[in-house]
Amino acid sequence: MIQKSLSTVIILLISTMAFSQTIEVERFASDEMDLEALVKNPRKDQNGKVCAILKLRTPLLLSSGFTFDAGMIAVVATEQKTNEIWIYLSPGARRITINHKNYGSIRDYEFGDQLKAATVYIMQLKDIKIVAPPSGPAPVSSHELGNQYFNRREYDKAKAEYFKSAGQGGPEAAKSQNRLGYMYEKGLGVLQNWAEAEKWYYKSATQGNAEAQYNLGLLYEFGGGGVKKSKKEAKKWYKKAAEQGLFEARRRVEMI
Repeated sequence: MIQKSLSTVIILLISTMAFSQTIEVERFASDEMDLEALVKNPRKDQNGKVCAILKLRTPLLLSSGFTFDAGMIAVVATEQKTNEIWIYLSPGARRITINHKNYGSIRDYEFGDQLKAATVYIMQLKDIKIVAPPSGPAPVSSHELGNQYFNRREYDKAKAEYFKSAGQGGPEAAKSQNRLGYMYEKGLGVLQNWAEAEKWYYKSATQGNAEAQYNLGLLYEFGGGGVKKSKKEAKKWYKKAAEQGLFEARRRVEMI
């Protein structure tokens, strides 16, 4: 009886120690004195704009195993440093999702204001926090898996996951539809096809996805590739995106 009770206590102790750990943001701020993004290590995005650098400062345990998603504002590049990861982001980014293969995710972390070009930002992660684990492995959605493949430029695999997600309904389906539109527009993992891009952007935009509304506006403003140019349609979709706080959309409305 005593031996059985002792075995039960040992099992309970092991299960108590078998905790998973999650990442959290401790601090986020700009560093106006850091000139890495402007002078020392400037990088440009696909539109020729100088990137912002988000310096992610991590506990020593979390030096690798990260993936990042900033929506349609591309993650231009990442660099591994000592206890830091430098994430080069196109100016205008408003949020970021940070995934770690072992320690969970920070989803859609809002920066507050849009990131400025050639500016350094510091994001400090807390020491990992111990929490009780779920009963099984945390599920990874098709959209999140697609983002991981997309960030690694494995576009064929990303496309397959986005197609799965696009047919499942809900906010993630709209995000995947928007990403498929982008892939068809740019010819990433597919033959470039603006008419197909328009179809996917439209599906996402009509569900209220602001980035898709903005991207659809761009297609209509400039036309081409089988998409009819229409400033009237462009302005309509820019306004919808601007109403949701997308700065670039507000700027395009003023320019048309």
